[in-house]
Amino acid sequence: MNLEEVLSAIQSDASLTSDQKNEITKAENRKKLESLFSGVAGAGLGLALAKYYKMSKTAQVMLAALGFGAGTLLYKYMTRERFATYDASIGTNRIDSRRF
Repeated sequence: MNLEEVLSAIQSDASLTSDQKNEITKAENRKKLESLFSGVAGAGLGLALAKYYKMSKTAQVMLAALGFGAGTLLYKYMTRERFATYDASIGTNRIDSRRF
């Protein structure tokens, strides 16, 4: 299930008021939802690995928690603002002056 499907499910939910739907689907909340989905994917991967290696229940919980943290950190790293980006047309990095 991707983010757009989740947002459309929120909009079609009859138990939420119009104000609640608008609050959930605001642009700043989308980043939170994307970060949460990345964490859940990491937790699922960690739990799958722990079950594959037949670890104890405590180890499964710890590896799932570690996977959640790793997933959110990876999301934040991949979506962070960059100071300079490589521009192939000039063959070097271009500095983003809007950050100053």
